[in-house]
Amino acid sequence: MKKNLGTSPLQTTNKIKNTNMFKILAKINKLVLPSLTKQRLDVTKAKNWQKALIAYRYYVTVRALD
Repeated sequence: MKKNLGTSPLQTTNKIKNTNMFKILAKINKLVLPSLTKQRLDVTKAKNWQKALIAYRYYVTVRALD
């Protein structure tokens, strides 16, 4: 039987690297991609590419906050 001894230092290092990568990506996105909320976009009337952009930004933001 394997016992769960917590996270290894390698796993912790990889998580930190991933978080830092997503933080950098979030900053780049903020500079490059349009802000749809400033344009008062109604999500129910958004086009498919706008919905995909919202989902992408959400994914990156959530990963950056972990």
